[in-house]
Amino acid sequence: MSFHTDKITWSCWGASLLINIIHWLILASKIGSFSDSTVLHYNVIYGADLVSSARLIYAIPAASLLILILNILAAAWLVRREKLAAYFLNFSNIAIQAVFFAASLSLIAFND
Repeated sequence: MSFHTDKITWSCWGASLLINIIHWLILASKIGSFSDSTVLHYNVIYGADLVSSARLIYAIPAASLLILILNILAAAWLVRREKLAAYFLNFSNIAIQAVFFAASLSLIAFND
């Protein structure tokens, strides 16, 4: 079975991409791009320590999308040498997308 026709691979990619799309949509609906100042970083000790333009909050899903693409490319290259490692990369994509999504959800909560 080829890497590109493997059901596990496609389900991992699909779940990761779905989380990323939901990530973009929730940020667009909750934050928008018209806010002048948005909390971009919150520290438990000091509170909001980075406040800037709302457009910069979109760096979070953009970074997670870049990591997703790089992991897919690395897994596609690695499958020829070690199929198990490629599966680990594919499954890690879901966890990475979830962590970045949780970070954005916490920023949305601080900005409400």
